[in-house]
Amino acid sequence: MMRPLRLGSLGEGGPPPGLWRYVWRVSGWRQLGLAALALVATGLNVAPIEIQRRMIDDAILGGDKALLLGLGLAYAAAVLALALVKYALKLGQGWLSESVVIRARRTLLSHERDRKNPGRNGGGATVSVLSTELDNMGGFVGAAPSQAFADLTMLLGVLGYMTWVKPEVAWISLILLVPNLVVAPLLQKRLNHLTSVQVETRRDFSDAVTERRGEGPTDRLVEILYSNRILFHIWKNLLKSAIALLGAAAPLGVLVVGGLLVIDDAASAGMIVAFLAGLQRISGPIRDLIGFYRQAAQAQVQYCMITKWM
Repeated sequence: MMRPLRLGSLGEGGPPPGLWRYVWRVSGWRQLGLAALALVATGLNVAPIEIQRRMIDDAILGGDKALLLGLGLAYAAAVLALALVKYALKLGQGWLSESVVIRARRTLLSHERDRKNPGRNGGGATVSVLSTELDNMGGFVGAAPSQAFADLTMLLGVLGYMTWVKPEVAWISLILLVPNLVVAPLLQKRLNHLTSVQVETRRDFSDAVTERRGEGPTDRLVEILYSNRILFHIWKNLLKSAIALLGAAAPLGVLVVGGLLVIDDAASAGMIVAFLAGLQRISGPIRDLIGFYRQAAQAQVQYCMITKWM
């Protein structure tokens, strides 16, 4: 049985005013350990791309069977090592998340028992905070910072490799990826507002049910929850669709520009394959980084509302 990790103390003043100060205070050194694993994962992620390029250009096109077998074994070893490191990283993130949740839940339960005016917050709001809201926030604190660091180092590592191999193609790919980073914040503002409304309405709904206010108030809150979730799905899927559309531009740029260079004997076919593999590997981290921006904004809203509830 894995016991909860020892976390940093919040001090006598209670939770700090900002989410990121809270993250650093309770899990700063743990996050650094997870970040070290993320750096190892980045190196193991980039290695197969270069091995793949050499397998095509040096071994297959060069007709070297021994080199091909050797590179194949190296590729398999890198993939296996990457799987082990990713497992350790994910396990560490989950362990930290659950440790944050259990301590926060115990702290808030103790705070609720000692409250001088227990009627100040409804029972439904208390249940909502101690269950869903804490799980969401704890999951973010435990996994999101180190995962964002892993995604960022992966993105920089692959782009650095591409720049080292063929700078002109790498820069075109980077330029075509930039719109993703512009569109996300614009649409995220709307999602943040909808998240705040959803949390407040869910608390009101929980209070209405536990206090048996009748059909009228609860039916109205059910309609608000439904309408708000529909709007959330509309904006979230609009964001995902825009990112997917913009993300298709980078591989097209590699094929066109890289293909022209191959025709002019200024690049190799292995380079194009490696670049396409690299873009495929960073497509996930780009989506995750944009998702991290969304999760961070939503977690900030929830953290502020939880501290306000206290």
